[in-house]
Parts: sequence; structure tokens; C-alpha cells
Amino acid sequence: MPKKKGVRTYRAQHNRLALDFGPARLHDCNNCQQQATNWSFIKEWCPEEELKQEWMKNQFGEYLMPFSNNQGHYVTLCLSCHRTYDRNPGSVFHG
Repeated sequence: MPKKKGVRTYRAQHNRLALDFGPARLHDCNNCQQQATNWSFIKEWCPEEELKQEWMKNQFGEYLMPFSNNQGHYVTLCLSCHRTYDRNPGSVFHG
């Protein structure tokens, strides 16, 4: 079944960010200004109607990964700040 035009997967959205703006490592962390390592989705910026979720799997099991097709809902973060944000949203990046 073909995907709806404009609808991306989690991975495709991150690939699009890297294609349009370059790899995260070429940018500073938006929180601490160190070298960034990841594009990070800031869920607090995303209106509910734009929120997407995709089932992901790792060694611990399956989980829903939130994302958005709106590139304005992403920033670059270093690994430390990204982990802190993922564990406690709103604690790191305040825009």
C-alpha cells in the first residue's frame, strides 16, 4: 500500500532533517552549545493534530516513538542533553 504523500516515518523525517540542514554533528547543541549529535523532536512544540507516532523496537521491547513531519519541531542536541530531555521532557530545552 503506498504511503500518503507528505507522510513520513520517524526515520524518514530524521533523514529529511539531515538532508535539508546537514547532519546534527555540524551544528551546536541548542541547550549547552557543545557539538550536537542528534536531531531531537521537541514534543511540547507540536500541536496534537501534527503529532505522529510509530512503533519501534529495541532490546527492551516495543514502544511508541513520537515525531512530527514539521521540521520546526526539531532542534539539535548533544547526546547528554538529548538523554536528559528524553528522560524528563521540558527539563533541558526551553526554546
